[in-house]
Amino acid sequence: MTKYLFFFVLCFSVLSCRHLEEFISVETPSVPMDTSLFHTQTAFPVLNDDDIDEASGIAASQYHQDAFWVHNDSGDKPRLFLVNTSGETLAIATLKGLKARDWEDIAINLEDGVPYIYVAEIGDNKAQYNDKFIYRFPEPMYIDSETNIAITDFETIEFAYPVATRDAESLLVDPLTKDIVVVSKRETHSKIFELAYPYSKDDVNVLIEKGELPFRNAVAGDVSRDGSEILLKTYDEIFLWRRTGNESIADVLLRDSVRIPYQREPQGEAIAWSKDGHAFYTLSEERKNIPTRFYEFRKIKSP
Repeated sequence: MTKYLFFFVLCFSVLSCRHLEEFISVETPSVPMDTSLFHTQTAFPVLNDDDIDEASGIAASQYHQDAFWVHNDSGDKPRLFLVNTSGETLAIATLKGLKARDWEDIAINLEDGVPYIYVAEIGDNKAQYNDKFIYRFPEPMYIDSETNIAITDFETIEFAYPVATRDAESLLVDPLTKDIVVVSKRETHSKIFELAYPYSKDDVNVLIEKGELPFRNAVAGDVSRDGSEILLKTYDEIFLWRRTGNESIADVLLRDSVRIPYQREPQGEAIAWSKDGHAFYTLSEERKNIPTRFYEFRKIKSP
């Protein structure tokens, strides 16, 4: 009896000391795997900025070649890092007057020729905050000599869920309509919520629930610049949808997807299309002494 009690206590101690997400494996055999679309991942150099240790969002810069805007999740300052694929930090942009409660995703949307950054304050591990926020501002075009950029002019889009508040880590912005889609994380099946454009910048917007996915633990997403392809990832898998006609992003997500081969990162919580849409990139938090680096998945060209 004593040895069984010891075994139970040992197992409980191990589980309580590590992130629960690392023990969750989401198997979705009903979603077919397509190995013909992308090359296997290519590792880029390790990010040389030690401050990027809980990377939770990435988005491809539209102004700066081979560079991405990256942010950490809960506990960091309200800042974005402009990082190139060589692992160098080119600039740091800080949203003045904010406190970053739990930034979980980022998107860049080209609007009338101007790229706008959307930062999603949507993380809520304990589901305790009723109102969530998305911050929107033009992407900085120029980098000063000190590489520090102060963002003082930004819009705040405040929203709430229609019933109970939730934890979410995936933000999608439709480049065709500016509609915003938020995908929840912790339910048995991740739920899809839509905020149609135009949205209020003065009042609290209420999301509309559109349906659910056949998997849980959605931790990141992105829409290609032309709006034709959508990615969502869990800790274990990446899913791809192709858009046809004038479907909304939410409607596309309710159709069948395909799975793309993906080598699990220590705690991969970020995904982004490249600027040209010919590849996508992933990024992980630091875990198990494995440093943060970009991984590239490039499309296989048709013969």
